[in-house]
Amino acid sequence: MDWNSQLLSSLWVHDRWITGAEQRHASTHYGAYAHTTTGGIHIISITAEFWYAGYSFNFWNMCNPDTSGILAWLAQELSACEFCGQTAWIIGHFLSGYDGSNAIDNPSALFYSIVVRFSPSTVAGIFFGYTHQDQLQIFYDYLPNSTHRYNGRTYRKKTLIDYSKPLVIAYTSVPITPPTGLNAGYSIYQVDS
Repeated sequence: MDWNSQLLSSLWVHDRWITGAEQRHASTHYGAYAHTTTGGIHIISITAEFWYAGYSFNFWNMCNPDTSGILAWLAQELSACEFCGQTAWIIGHFLSGYDGSNAIDNPSALFYSIVVRFSPSTVAGIFFGYTHQDQLQIFYDYLPNSTHRYNGRTYRKKTLIDYSKPLVIAYTSVPITPPTGLNAGYSIYQVDS
């Protein structure tokens, strides 16, 4: 995947989508980068392939929900945004798995926890692709009783969701290059401040 990240990031910087510093990060971090737009929105592009169950190499270390470090980096970026009072959008390919998609539980649960931690004040929107359908996913807060202590550690039961407290929406766009039998399309989102 390293050659692919290097190639793509060189194209992004060539077309001025990202800066040289962002390109260096993307080329060494699986294509993930963060970029602040002229409008002040911090766009964080993550490599969400690390939670896709269709990739057999994602099962090599099931005890670690963040084998690539992408989710730790996402949390660091969001912490920096929170500190500066800046809003962020997260973009990625694969959904987090709470919509019934084909995702591995542990990374999906960690991503969900990160989104809940930084929403709605910092995370203003999440945008995905992959499902080849126009759909949305609502991230809700956890119930107050969703955590418990065991052997000095705190654990969360990820199914204890408070559906009366929506935090942020993830939009999934239709594909420009669909699989056989589906129509090509694209989505335009108009977002207000």
